[in-house]
Formats: sequence, structure tokens, C-alpha cells
Amino acid sequence: MSDSTPFQSSIKSIDDLRGTAGKLEAILNTGRADAPYTALVTHPHPPSGGTMHHKVVYHAAKVFSGFGLPVLRFNFRGTGLSQGRHDNGYGEVDDVRSALDWLAANFGRPILFAGFSFGANVGLRACCGDARVQGLIALGLPLVQPQSFFASVRGLTAGLSGRELLADSSLEGSSGAEDQTRVPNRTFSYRFLPACGGVPKLFVSGDQDSFCPQGVLESTLAPAQEPKKVVWIAGADHFFASAEAGLSPPGSKLGEMTGTVRAWLTETFLLSGTEAWRACLSNQE
Repeated sequence: MSDSTPFQSSIKSIDDLRGTAGKLEAILNTGRADAPYTALVTHPHPPSGGTMHHKVVYHAAKVFSGFGLPVLRFNFRGTGLSQGRHDNGYGEVDDVRSALDWLAANFGRPILFAGFSFGANVGLRACCGDARVQGLIALGLPLVQPQSFFASVRGLTAGLSGRELLADSSLEGSSGAEDQTRVPNRTFSYRFLPACGGVPKLFVSGDQDSFCPQGVLESTLAPAQEPKKVVWIAGADHFFASAEAGLSPPGSKLGEMTGTVRAWLTETFLLSGTEAWRACLSNQE
């Protein structure tokens, strides 16, 4: 893409994105007319407060927008103004597929995907094997649920059925019969990863992320085909905030995460951007 053409990104509401549960609230960062790709970014666990405006999702979207790509974000079913109700990772896979369909229908270009936490798990399940998706980025990929997580969600899940209790750990291949909130260190299933094929894959996590132990990630990704790259952000927790008290201000690790994603996109897809494009984003939201 040429850097010579002036470009001003803007944010617009999307009113025609519909999933199997109804209308999905969505916004689009507009892109350059000659953008070679579009991008989709998905958000973390809705019952825990995750939305398309989450800081990690927003900063990831800014990276794509800095290259002049159109970027779609949406709220999963039952989140914000999206219709339906939270479906614990089952229906949310369909939500991602609906977003892919919308991008394909409106732009007809290859799609780059990025998801954070729950959004990474659900998004990978939807995107792997879809020929329209040419790049996959998983931020804070959840592999286990630490004991502290269950205490934080137990109140949210009181009275729900077995299938509903799957919550963030609704897994490919799970029967749904167990009360997941009472099972410490429940592991996530990523048996589908070989279906991602040879699509370039980037995995970025904090080395202090209790949801993503380093040894577990390495073994989980072993069946995934190349090319794949794993980057650990030193001193960062699951939310890419500093886990080292007093060493840096909260949120400072987000810059390292976005820098990693930007460098990978530049190298892998030969994308280029300008400081002028990125500067215009600072006034958005």
C-alpha cells in the first residue's frame, strides 16, 4: 500500500450485522479504498465485563487501522445492544462467522483475525479452516482457569444449568455436563488447531498470565502447522498490564503487545502505515 495518499480513519456504527440470535451491535473503523485486507477483532468473556470497547480489543483494532485496513468489532450476543443471550462459547462461534460473512459481503477481501482471551478461543474455532481468513492472532489465549477466576464468576453463574455453566470454558468437544465453575484449573481444548492449516499464526501472552502458562501453551500449539510464532511479553499479566508492582505504570505493557502485533503484520503481510495514519487514531473514541 502506498503511503502517499492522505487517509483519515473514522468510526461508524454498523446496523446490518445479524447473527443467528439476532442483530449484533458493531462498529467499523473505516479503511483505505486500496486496503488489501480487512480485519476482525473479538472481545473477552462477556459475563466478566468483556465488550468490543475493552482496552486490549481497542488497541488491537488501532494496530490494524494504522495500516489503513477496515476493522470490524462487535459485541457478542447478549452483550451491550446485541440481541440474544450469552451462550457460553457455542453461539458465539456463530457470531464470529456472521461477522466474517459481513466483511466478505461488504469488502470481498481476505480477512485478518485477532481475538483476546475468550474472543481468541471462540474466534479461532470459527476462523480455522475458513479460506477467507488469511492471518490469525490470539492475544492472551486462555488455556486454564486459575482458582481465582472461579470465585469471581460464581455469583454470576448461580442457578444456571450445566450447559450454561460452561461459561468462558465452553470447549470444543465438551459434553457440558460438569459444573465448570467448581473445577479448578479446567483446561481448554484446542484439538481443532491442525484445521488452521498453513495460515500464519501469532500468539501473544504475558509471561505472568495465569490463564496461559508457558509450558501449557507450548504443548498446546505443538500440533498447529507452521508458520506460527509465540511472543511472551515480559512482566505482563493476562490483560497486558504490568504484573511487577512498582516497576511500571498499569497498562504500560499494552504498547509492547501492540508493537509485537504491528511488527508481525509488517513482516508477514508486507503491510505499511504512516505515523500520520496512526496519529489520527488518537482522537477516536
